[in-house]
Amino acid sequence: MNSLGYKFLQNHKIDSAIKIFSLNISEFPNSANVYDSRGEAYFNKKEYLTSRKDYQKVLELEPTNQNAKEMLSKIEEILKKK
Repeated sequence: MNSLGYKFLQNHKIDSAIKIFSLNISEFPNSANVYDSRGEAYFNKKEYLTSRKDYQKVLELEPTNQNAKEMLSKIEEILKKK
């Protein structure tokens, strides 16, 4: 299912990707990967606060996830400039 979400994301259909990733989260709520994917989609949509929540959830589920740490740093830098 995540692959389908990424196909939508690659085709710039971000809202459709978010719907797929959200459905995936409802099916696999303890998977850090699905939150990471939706966080990426929200980041691409420039919904940084929502993206931040998803990446925080990634770290809650998988505290050593380096991508989530890096994305949270990027988001914090973007939010500081606003």
